[in-house]
Amino acid sequence: RDEEKGEKIVSLSKEESWNSAFPITYITMNLDDLDSIKSGVAQLTSKLAAFAADSESDSDSSQLDVLMNNAGVMALPERTVTKDGFEAQLGINHLSHFALTGLIMNGGLLKPDAKVISLSSSAHSIASARGGVDFSDIQSERGYDAWKAYGASKLCNLLFARELQRRYGGGGKITSTAVHPGVVRTDLARYIFGTSTEDTDNPDVSSDDGNPIAKFFKKTALQALALFIKDVESGADSQVWLASGGAKKEGIDVAGKYVVDMKPVKPSDAGTGETAAQNLWKISEALTGIEYLES
Repeated sequence: RDEEKGEKIVSLSKEESWNSAFPITYITMNLDDLDSIKSGVAQLTSKLAAFAADSESDSDSSQLDVLMNNAGVMALPERTVTKDGFEAQLGINHLSHFALTGLIMNGGLLKPDAKVISLSSSAHSIASARGGVDFSDIQSERGYDAWKAYGASKLCNLLFARELQRRYGGGGKITSTAVHPGVVRTDLARYIFGTSTEDTDNPDVSSDDGNPIAKFFKKTALQALALFIKDVESGADSQVWLASGGAKKEGIDVAGKYVVDMKPVKPSDAGTGETAAQNLWKISEALTGIEYLES
């Protein structure tokens, strides 16, 4: 979304890269807007083609080795909608990644044995405890609960990863995995505490209407929470392990699995439902208008 941040990441990545000639770039897109996602994939297609045409680039750089679906919002206090009218947590956390992955795969931009990593969360158990994804009100139109909607979106990530593997994995094809990164020191919690978990030492307590007791307890809670929060590097461990082929090197099967701390674990009961995963896929295609090509 932010070109300035994109340029900064490219610069830092080139400084850290062991291969200065390796092509590193960014594309701009906003995952609350399907048109922006389509534009982003068009940018990606063009840049990959340019990399492949560059004689100094890896000849295999016209396709992606890894697609990591990582963007998200959490526990929005009020029901809001994306530019396409989707409830925001469903739209940004799940439907955007469903659409992005489909457009990339349909465009032939993934290598045959690519890894697709979708960030879920242990919060998917919130939805599981309430019977799973409510397909009769998947957009929370009858009633909105911030945590229920978040939990449902994370369950959707998990079901999507499993169904993607069922449809397109196996036999040397893509490997689709869901992962829980843990509670990480980022700004994802800004809607919960009025601050980000990046700054638990000096949390923003300005939204408590001058109530000194509320401010004290919020600051104390955040500082206590900091003891259990991972830094960004630690929070990326499982994702990097999966993306770099660590599971394959260690002989660990992660295809269609749910990974926590670099180990496949059993998700909640609702996270293993094949019928729910297939229903979600059909609904996601209908809502986004993106139909995946046959494998």
